[in-house]
Amino acid sequence: MDLEFHYYITHILAEKAGFSRIDAHRIAYSSQFVDDNRDVLRVDLGARGIFINPLSQTYDLDKPEEELKLIHPLFHFLPGENGSAGSRRRDGKEHDNRFNTIPDSENSRRLLKAALASGNPYRIGIAVHVYADAWAHQNFTGLKETFNWVGSDALEKRSTNQTEPVVCHSQVLKAPDRVGEIWADRRLVDETVDNNERFLQAAENIYFAFLAHTEKDQEWEGLERRIAAAMSMKREDRLEAYRDICAMEDYEETEECGYAWRSQALTEQNNGREGLHSPKEGFEKSHWFLFQREVNRHRARALNLLKELYPDEDRRVSASETR
Repeated sequence: MDLEFHYYITHILAEKAGFSRIDAHRIAYSSQFVDDNRDVLRVDLGARGIFINPLSQTYDLDKPEEELKLIHPLFHFLPGENGSAGSRRRDGKEHDNRFNTIPDSENSRRLLKAALASGNPYRIGIAVHVYADAWAHQNFTGLKETFNWVGSDALEKRSTNQTEPVVCHSQVLKAPDRVGEIWADRRLVDETVDNNERFLQAAENIYFAFLAHTEKDQEWEGLERRIAAAMSMKREDRLEAYRDICAMEDYEETEECGYAWRSQALTEQNNGREGLHSPKEGFEKSHWFLFQREVNRHRARALNLLKELYPDEDRRVSASETR
C-alpha cells in the first residue's frame, strides 16, 4: 500500500475508532514512515557512541540478500504461520513457501494485538503498516525467488511459462499498492485483483482491532461507505475526500516538506566529522528517535515470531543501535 492507505485511511480509522487526534496522527504518521525510513543516518552521541537508525524500507535491490531479508519480510511481506496457504495458484504451489505473505494471518494479528496492548502509537503504526501490507502483498514473498514470477509481460496481461527470480512484487511495479487499481496476477486461478476490495477488508479488520482496544461501540457500515466512495474517485480528488471524513494534518516526512520528524531531531551539520549528524536538544524524546526505537524493537519481535525462518538471527530487543 502507499500514502493513501498507510497515512490517510489509517488516520481515519484510528480517530473514528476513538484514539485522540494526536495519537491518530502519530499512528498514521508512523505507519507511512515505515516506507520512508530508508536512509541510513549516523548520529554522534559523543561518549555514548554512534546511533545508527534501523531501516524499515529500502529500494536498493542490490543490497546483500541477508540485509534485504531483515527488511522486506519483517515490515512489508510478513510470512504467514506454518501450514497456512495463499490463494490457489495455477502451479499448485500455494502451500510450498513458508515466506508467502498471507492476509490476516495469525502472525500479523499477534503483532497488531501486542502493539495495541502497549498503547505506544509508534509501535501501533508500525504494526498497522505490516498488517495492511499483508493484504496488498498477499501471495508474494519478501525475497528474490521464482515464486514471485508473474510473467515477463505481466503488466500487458499476457502470460508466459518462463520463470526467473523476482524481488517481491517488482515485476508488477506498484500495482498491488495503489487505491483504485485492478490488475491481473497470472499465477492465480482467480487472477483478477481488485485492490479496493482487498483494502476495504483490511480497513475493516484494522478498525475492529482499534475498537477492541479503545472499547468504543461504533458501527462500521457508514464509515465503510464513506471510505469506499472516496476510494472510487480520481486520485486528485481522493485526498480531499479523506479530509472531509476526518480533518488531519499533511504527512511531512518527505524531501519536499523538509523531513519534519528528522529535522526536529537532527542537525544537517556534521561538526567536522563526515557523514555524521548531531542530535538536537530533546533528541531521545523526539518523534524520530521514538519511532526508530520501535522499528528496532519490532524487528526483534518479528524475528522471534519467525524464529523457524530466521534461526541464526539475533532477536534481542534494544532501545537503540550504537557502535
